[in-house]
Amino acid sequence: MNKNLLSILILSTTLFSAHSNAVEYTEKNAGTILINGSVTANPRCQLENIQPIELPPVQANDFGDNHIAGTEAQVLSIQFTNCDDSIDNVQLKIPRQTKKSLKNLAEDGSNVDIAIFDADKNIIELDNETPRAFNLNVNEENKNAEFLFDINYMKPNGKDATPGPVSSSLTFDVIYSDVVK
Repeated sequence: MNKNLLSILILSTTLFSAHSNAVEYTEKNAGTILINGSVTANPRCQLENIQPIELPPVQANDFGDNHIAGTEAQVLSIQFTNCDDSIDNVQLKIPRQTKKSLKNLAEDGSNVDIAIFDADKNIIELDNETPRAFNLNVNEENKNAEFLFDINYMKPNGKDATPGPVSSSLTFDVIYSDVVK
């Protein structure tokens, strides 16, 4: 009887397990969905070439009480042309510097730095925690914007200017906007 019971148990297990196996069918390429889109260029303006600025020579004793050289300031023009129709405003930001003026990078150079002045002839302090932003609305007729600054020598507080070359560079960020400011 044990053999019969064991045979029935094996037969019933095999019978139930065969019925519990699922069948799976695959139909390849049953459907296709088309997805279209496009990536457009960021709206922008063309930054015109910025010419190097050549400051006139200044004597070490030709600095006023405000520490600015007694020479005529030179104009720095940053021009944007061919602005996309969607751009209404151009914002220029000068990243934070370690000093309030542009550091003299000339090897064996003078201790004199370069000061940048805004349209109201105020020194733009480059070491502020939050860099100052300059905004211009794009001219609707010619789709241009031009930033104008003055540049001149600036000696350190409490020190005399020393003879030597002066060389510096300025980098800036540009933000385009479709909002008139």
